[in-house]
Amino acid sequence: MSNQTRVTDSITGNLNTNSPGGGALQGLNKRNIDPIPARLKNIKTYYFIYNISDHRPNPRIPISWTRALGGLGTWYIWAREKDDVVSKPTIVPEVYVEQYDDGIPGGWGGGNLVGRIRYREEEGDRIVREILGTQQPTIEDNDLTNWGVFLAEKKEPTKAEIEDATAKMTHMYQLVVADGDTKWANPDTKKLISSIHVRAANYLLQERDWASPPKKMVPCPGCGGAVFPHVAYHAGPSGCGSIVNMDAAKQQRMRELELDRLIGKKKEETAA
Repeated sequence: MSNQTRVTDSITGNLNTNSPGGGALQGLNKRNIDPIPARLKNIKTYYFIYNISDHRPNPRIPISWTRALGGLGTWYIWAREKDDVVSKPTIVPEVYVEQYDDGIPGGWGGGNLVGRIRYREEEGDRIVREILGTQQPTIEDNDLTNWGVFLAEKKEPTKAEIEDATAKMTHMYQLVVADGDTKWANPDTKKLISSIHVRAANYLLQERDWASPPKKMVPCPGCGGAVFPHVAYHAGPSGCGSIVNMDAAKQQRMRELELDRLIGKKKEETAA
């Protein structure tokens, strides 16, 4: 056997080829596999795709989107973790090798019955565009760069790249929230409000009847009434005035003292 190829027999290796059935199938599943050139095994250039969104279709799995590209593989866009600025990268090699079955020369039962596994090279930048959804012809709403995904020029994303991706995603979310308001205003389209509308509203901190996330409340240390844990005091018509969050209360007091100082300074300047 040539040292440039190897032969595999995935099915008939489990059969008794001495039997009538096994003999008929013997060799039909064998394939000579073309070797992958050494240069394609030592690729040193890669593309790095990042994501600023923490979107997860399944909350238990840290993946925002999945791209199934057939013979080019399945690629995952990772979700940004809570305390991170961006997600971990999806890494695409400069050249991707796709293996394919070239069949049996001469057709079934004719000529050499040993088929061949060949390979084709696909440029990595093409795969990147397929993952991002920017490969022409584009499909509507398939462009992930509108939702926080971006290609970094180098291995580590720059501050400018992150800011650009954030601005683009924020703009898209603004459009989505506006669309949600329009749908909610019409009884016939209310049911078209989707998780994307809710995600956009939550990201922009826009409270809507159609997207109001539940907020955690705690008992007031003074009266026991329900209050938000981030507020300084239990205020409002039914508030008792007790301090709820000491850090917030200190910051509030510092702001009040600074305001008093500025007002006093202004009065002195006016009197002079």
